[in-house]
Amino acid sequence: MELRNVKQVLNVRHCWHIPRRLPLQKVRFFTSVPRLQAPSPGAKPRPWSKGSSSRAVPKIRQAPAKSEQSNTQHDSNWRKVLVETFARWRSEWRARYAERLSQRLAVRGLVVFISGMTLAYFLVLEPVPITGRRRVCWVPQFMLAKMEEMESQVMETVRENAEKVLIRSDYPGLRKIEAVLKRLVEASGLDDIAWEVRVLDEPNVDNARVFRFGLVLITTGFFYHAISNDDELAALLGHEVAHVLARHILEANFVDLAHETFTKPFSWFALLGYIWFEAIVFAAPMMASLFASLALSRVREREADYIGLLLMADAGFNPSGALSLWTKVNRWEEQQRRAKKGRQQQQFTSTHPHSASRIKQMEKWIPEIQDILGGISSPEDQALTQPAGVLATKRRWQEFVRNRDGLRRLRTTNAQTNEN
Repeated sequence: MELRNVKQVLNVRHCWHIPRRLPLQKVRFFTSVPRLQAPSPGAKPRPWSKGSSSRAVPKIRQAPAKSEQSNTQHDSNWRKVLVETFARWRSEWRARYAERLSQRLAVRGLVVFISGMTLAYFLVLEPVPITGRRRVCWVPQFMLAKMEEMESQVMETVRENAEKVLIRSDYPGLRKIEAVLKRLVEASGLDDIAWEVRVLDEPNVDNARVFRFGLVLITTGFFYHAISNDDELAALLGHEVAHVLARHILEANFVDLAHETFTKPFSWFALLGYIWFEAIVFAAPMMASLFASLALSRVREREADYIGLLLMADAGFNPSGALSLWTKVNRWEEQQRRAKKGRQQQQFTSTHPHSASRIKQMEKWIPEIQDILGGISSPEDQALTQPAGVLATKRRWQEFVRNRDGLRRLRTTNAQTNEN
């Protein structure tokens, strides 16, 4: 037998007494003896005796050959293990990649939104009359067309279907409302708009709304619970006229468009997020955009209060009427909450500031407005008596009055020329 087959012939379990490394002659001698048999499985192998001349090794059992079926089964098991391992690696890689991708998308989307809004803020800026607040008031053409269509539909509904929308054309105080509104419109310089007033028969609601084309809707709840004189009525109407003068409606439409454009892709990712961390990552920019739009809405409302106080004071009304108006509204709202046993809504989740905060703010504004309309002529007196913010507002108010009077004279001249 050749040397390369020794490992197949020798079995260590039965030939433990044979050294591992033997000379080549001894290995050939031991394997060439055919007369000895292998010991029984339970018998202990006997060592060589010193006096014996015959040395033999037991007959070694051959290992059974593997069949083709066992080889095929072994190969199929390996293939199954490889497929399962590859599938597990792929699922783990996809989970890690999806998590990293979601985080990267959220961060990049937030960076793109902030960069875009910053660029738009510096490129499409427009100052608000009188207050000087710089804001973005750009609306695309298709949105302007939709706004005009909606306004025309609202006007048709108000004029043709007055009974369905609870409009009272026979309200006894309608003439007084129109007279107060006319004085405020003259103070604002918006004479080119066809203003109309409609009263909604809703005694349990204190609400008012103005449209861009000059339609003012007021509920009867204001007249039942808050308005009792012309000054309080002028405070309410001056607030609505100030919205049109400051173009707050276009600004609100732009903010809504930006909020919808930004939050729409994040909303789909947040709804499809299977892990709570991914849902939070995609929902956080949406909530931030929502609270930012609500904060801007409250800024516009406070700005309309301030401009409305200036307009009503310039038209000859007492600005203190705004304090009495909102004090009555606040008292009535507290009565409604007590009757319903409800809690007051948090201000940061509302589009309008609370009546109590409006009252505190107006108490600070009324002395400033009296200083602005007081007409202090000396620059030294102005520097001593008025802060820098009031001086800047006074300069903007004087510029607004000059532009308003100039436009009014120009319109009068054009009307006379057309008549001749």
